[in-house]
Amino acid sequence: MQSYKLHVVSENLKDRHPYVEPDFKDRYDPSEVYHAVFDRSIPKLIEILLMENIEAFKYRDALITLNEMVDHQEMKDQMISQGLVGIASAYLHHKDIQIRKQAVILLGCLVSIMRGREQLSDLSFDGLSKLLFDDAREQCGWALCRIITGRDGVDILCKSNLTKKMIQSFMQSKEYPKFTVYLLEAFAKIVEFDNGIYFFLNCGTIKRFIEILSQENYYDQKYTQRITYLSLEVLSKICANHEGKEEAINENAINVANRYLDSPLQEEAYFATILIMNCTINLEGKKQCVHVENDEIIQKLISLLNKDFSKDVKQALINIADYPEGFIIITKLLSNNYETLDDLLGPRVVIALAKLIPRGLENYDNYKQYGRTLCKFLRDYNDAIFIALEETVKIVEILMEFFYYTDLVRDVTDSLLKLIEVDIESREYALNYLETHNANSKEIQNISKKILELFPH
Repeated sequence: MQSYKLHVVSENLKDRHPYVEPDFKDRYDPSEVYHAVFDRSIPKLIEILLMENIEAFKYRDALITLNEMVDHQEMKDQMISQGLVGIASAYLHHKDIQIRKQAVILLGCLVSIMRGREQLSDLSFDGLSKLLFDDAREQCGWALCRIITGRDGVDILCKSNLTKKMIQSFMQSKEYPKFTVYLLEAFAKIVEFDNGIYFFLNCGTIKRFIEILSQENYYDQKYTQRITYLSLEVLSKICANHEGKEEAINENAINVANRYLDSPLQEEAYFATILIMNCTINLEGKKQCVHVENDEIIQKLISLLNKDFSKDVKQALINIADYPEGFIIITKLLSNNYETLDDLLGPRVVIALAKLIPRGLENYDNYKQYGRTLCKFLRDYNDAIFIALEETVKIVEILMEFFYYTDLVRDVTDSLLKLIEVDIESREYALNYLETHNANSKEIQNISKKILELFPH
């Protein structure tokens, strides 16, 4: 240090900076990136970016170097503190495409934390809006995904009207599948909030999602699967909104979602279920699920009850069951699965079971499963009996049709005894029936006799 102050330079240092001769200093170019080292690196690179009228590749190299450095939170904080959000935003408008690409990548890195997002300005938004429609669109899409990592980022995109520009670009991006993936990832976050869903309503976006989901290989095969389940995710979240579900139902979204309920990719089956669950809150949505060939949608939903998202499947089925025809179909398909039917619909299912069993047949062999399940509900739930009586369902008439089946007589008897204890009209009907009908089975004759003894006229 003393030798430095006295300018006493050793032989080993005399040809090195800062002791070099003036002719070497003349060759020192402050715009060169290689001078940016150690703690001076960021300020030096910023100095280069702020220079005017230097070669474009030097701006590009400075941005590339910054992008290589911005790999952790501390470095991002330093860059943000030194104004690089604003500088990168300015370079979004540069005429050189490579510079614009590097600038938007740097901006995307910096806005992944809240401090960076807080420094976004109209200059940033204008630049990002333009990049959505030029050859830097993929890098721009990546950066936008970084902005919406927080709730505040969604508000920023909505308030700046960038969401509207993103949708416009999405509508024109069929030939850019990777860019479409970035947009869909951003949309999936935006539509989680009401102020984000608003932009997707009545603008043709829902119809575009339906087109994507209706056509196999709508995009390059490499991206088709990802675009498909992201489209399902976004559409299912839009359907959480009242206007969104109405528009989706009118565009036949339920029928399209049906194609993905049995998809081997769990994400597709999950988001198809969510879409149907949201749409079936609407009466027209319930009807669309019921009025399909072979009860296909309901059958597929039932097959998903063992999946990790069974809670959502159950809610979709419960929504459909609010429609009378849906209630009957679900009961019919689950009549051989008492536990699931009980968990899903509970004792009120006795009404549907009673409607599934016709009156006045000579043979009820094809309806024994309905009779057995009906007896179990009447046996296990007092509420089931009161529900049937309140709905004026002649349960006793149905039970007596199965009384003379040896494999059902025990179940029927248990249910019948509970019923005739609480309802006089049912008791009279059952006793009259037993007195006027003869049983071939000795077991049934004995049971019939005991009932008559317990409840004499």
